[in-house]
Parts: sequence; C-alpha cells; structure tokens
Amino acid sequence: MQDDKSDRKRGTSLREIVERRIYEAPLAGEGLANDKLLDLLHEIEVHQIELERQCEELERDRLELETSRKKYLELYDLAPIAHVTLDRAGLIQEINLTGAELLGTERRRLKGTRFASFVVESDRDNFNRFCRGLFDRGKRHEVEVTIGHGNRPRLEVLLSGAALRGGESRSDLCQVAITDITARKKAESWRRKLIETTQDGVVAIDRDALIMLFNPAAERMFGYTAEEVAGRNVKMLIPDPYASEHDRHIVDCYERTGENPAIGNILTVVGRRKNGEIFPIELSITKIEVGHEFRYVAFIRDISEKAHLQAQLVERARLASIDETTAMLVHEIANPLNGLSMSIQLLERRLGEASDESVTATLRRVGNEVSRLKSLLYDYRSLSKVDSYDLRPASIPNIIEELCAVEKPRIVAKGIQVQLEMDRDLPAVLADREKIKQVLLNLCKNAEEAMTEGGTLTLHAHESGGKIILEVRDTGIGIPSNFNLFEPFKT
Repeated sequence: MQDDKSDRKRGTSLREIVERRIYEAPLAGEGLANDKLLDLLHEIEVHQIELERQCEELERDRLELETSRKKYLELYDLAPIAHVTLDRAGLIQEINLTGAELLGTERRRLKGTRFASFVVESDRDNFNRFCRGLFDRGKRHEVEVTIGHGNRPRLEVLLSGAALRGGESRSDLCQVAITDITARKKAESWRRKLIETTQDGVVAIDRDALIMLFNPAAERMFGYTAEEVAGRNVKMLIPDPYASEHDRHIVDCYERTGENPAIGNILTVVGRRKNGEIFPIELSITKIEVGHEFRYVAFIRDISEKAHLQAQLVERARLASIDETTAMLVHEIANPLNGLSMSIQLLERRLGEASDESVTATLRRVGNEVSRLKSLLYDYRSLSKVDSYDLRPASIPNIIEELCAVEKPRIVAKGIQVQLEMDRDLPAVLADREKIKQVLLNLCKNAEEAMTEGGTLTLHAHESGGKIILEVRDTGIGIPSNFNLFEPFKT
C-alpha cells in the first residue's frame, strides 16, 4: 500500500513539473523552442519507463505476498497439530482445520466461542490459570486438560502456548497448540496399572542410587511405604556388607566400563525389611535410557517360601538317605544281637540258682546292654521319623551308676580316671530312661576319644533352680573353634 501511494505521488509530481514548464514557456503564439520541447518529452519518457518498471516490481511483490499467504494458510489449516488463537477473554479468534476437527465443531462457528466451554468442568480452573500465565509472564506454558463436546468421546490434550508479540505494546492474543495425548495417557495408565498390580516388587533408581519408583508389591515386601523411600538411597533395602559396595559398583563398575553381570540376569541375593529382617530374593535388573540419563529398574521376588520348600526337600532327601543306611545297619547288626541275646538267656537258664550271684548279675547286665543296643539300633532307624518318648519318673544317679557299672572298667583300662560328683537324694525327673542313658554313653565315648593319652572323666549331677543339671567333663584336646559339632544332625 505504501508503494502504491509513493507511485501516485511520483506521478503527480511529474505532471506538475510538465504543467509548470508549459506555463513558464513563452506565450503560445510564440511557441516552444524545439530543443526545450525535446528535452521535456525525453524527461517525460524517462519517468514513464521508471513508473512502468516500478509497477512491474510491485506486481511481483504482490504475487509473492499472495503466494506466501496461501502457503501460510495451507500450512496453518492443514497442519497435523491443532492451532488456535485466543484473546485475553479466552475467546477463539482463529483456529485451523485440525483444531476444529478436534473440537468437533465447524470452524466458521468457532470464532468468538469461549474455548473453556470445551474443557471439562474439573479442568477449567487449570485452563484459566494457564491462560493467565501466558499473558502475565509472556513465556511458553503447558497444561494437560480433558476436552469433550456433545456426544463426542472425551480426549486428553496437551495445551502449549505463548502470547503473540505485539511490538512495543502488549499483546492481546496468544497462540496455543493442541496435541491429542489420549493414546499416550492410556498407555501410561496401562503401564501404571501393570506396575501397581504385579506381584513382583518394582524399584527404580537413578544413577545416584536414589529411589524413584516403589510399587505396592515392594511396599508389602519391604514394609516401607513409597513416601518413606522416595528420594532415599536404595542401600536402605540392602543388608551389609553389600550395601556399602552398591554405589561404587554402579558408578565405577558399570557407568565406567558398561559391564554389569546383574543386567539381564536373575540373581539370588538377600534384602532387608523395615524391621531389619534379612530375607532371600530373586533380582532382575534392566537399564532404561531417559533423555541423556539412565535409570535402573529392579524386578524383585520374595523367595522365602521357595527357599523354605527347597530346604524341606533337601531335608527329606537327607532323611531318606539316613533311612536307607539305618535299614541296612538294622539288617546287618540286629541279627547278631538277637543271637547274642538268646545265648545270654540260655546261659542264665543253665546256670540257674547254682551259679555265683556275681556271675548272674554280670549276665543280667550284659543282657540289659544287649537289649539297650537293640533299642538304640531301632531308635537310630527312627532318625528319619518323628521322635517318640517313653516318659517315666527316673533317678539320674541310678542311671549314672548303671552306666558306670558297664563302661567304667573299659574306660579305666585306657588310663582314664572316672569321677562321680552327685547327690543320691536328687529328685526323680520325668524322662525316657534309655535315651538319657544313651546320651550319657555317647558323651562319655566322645570324652574317651578326646583323651588318647589318659585323663579324667567327670560326671556331675546337681539341682539348680528346680532343674537337674547333668554335666560330662573331660581333660582332653577339646573341639576346634571353627567346627560345628551338630551340623550332621541339623534339621
């Protein structure tokens, strides 16, 4: 428009110059000199050519401007992302075809419509704050809202906009891009529900080992709430000595070398609950790249019950092995013992009353020991079965004396002194007499094997705190400190 005015002004000036020169010339009767007339015509032709050239340039500029305008309108109208121009009152001033389709209304009917009318009521406050922020701060802002109109399904959209530049004066318009994120939000919701409902614990940390995600299964497993662990070091879930090595392992071993045997493998390790309990877990770790940073996600399964079942299977296998061995021993030893018992009974009948009382007593003790050995043999076979006891009142001093009457001569013959320290008036206890005797015999034999060069074996029985204390002491070499005496019998 300015160029057109300039051209008209230039044309007017040329006309004035011509008219002025004609009037300044001599009277018409005198006529114009030929040379002056030629100069004037030449000047007019030059200005005419200049005007024609300027008209051509203006026409080219007009066509280029029209082409640019069409391209802009095509880009704006056909853009895959919806665009809308709003004023300070939130009224739609302009919207492209994608935006009109997203709102489900013809574009010609949208101008002057309040955009907030398409936003669900629960999100309108957020939308109004978003609009005020665009004009108040003049910076780009974003907000997620739900839009719905009529019977059309609701959509989750991301609004991203900024106020338009208005030169030196403030702008009364803002440009807002509308992105449909419904599919993304559904995928996020699906992933969130999957993480929340899975039975495995899911724990995510950053490269500083700070916890960023802690699902409900992890809450149940470790006893912490997600709020309690958020932003804290994951070492709180790891018992010592592994906790102190965790950060160094992530930064030095993995971030530097890129190698970590835990990534992509299932490891059996231990965790620590809020109450301090240590429990076995199966751990699988994966690495996720977020922007230019990495996150580590651990999938954790509590295998306490699995470990318990495995221990039961091992125990059953051990007991089955013991049962097989004892069955063989019973078969190989029980028969000779039965024969020995029958021979003793036969000797007792043949000797009858004519025999010496000491001989008869000796035979009786031998017979009792054979019976005890048979009982022990069958008790050994019952190691793989539930124990049963014949509980009756028993005198500990009498049991000790019976044991010494049989074993003392053999023990003394090896250079070992036997000392008895007990009160014969000790009260009777409710016990299995044969099993107590067998325990004493086993302890005495252990003591005997520990005193290969001789020594002293002491059996001490006394009452303390309403209980009978029975001790077997020796002066032998003792047991190495790193030896677990009861490991073979552990159940």
